[in-house]
Amino acid sequence: MAQTQDELESDWLHAVFSVLRDEAVAISADFGLRVKHEVDQLAATRDIHPPSAVALLGSVALETTNMAASLLPGALAARDDDDDDEPKD
Repeated sequence: MAQTQDELESDWLHAVFSVLRDEAVAISADFGLRVKHEVDQLAATRDIHPPSAVALLGSVALETTNMAASLLPGALAARDDDDDDEPKD
């Protein structure tokens, strides 16, 4: 059974995104290893000790909360603007 043009394009797109996903995973893993290596070298040469995992996670949680809080008013305003387009009964 021959595939239609749409099926061929769908298969091609699926293959492309599969390759891109695999490459993104490989790049991110490599990036993490490179950053860890740089941090380890920095710590060794300057006698700097990285923060504990608890302190690091606390900082990440705080910064994430700050970013979400700063983005929330804009998202709510955009949502209110979308509601204006709806007809009133």
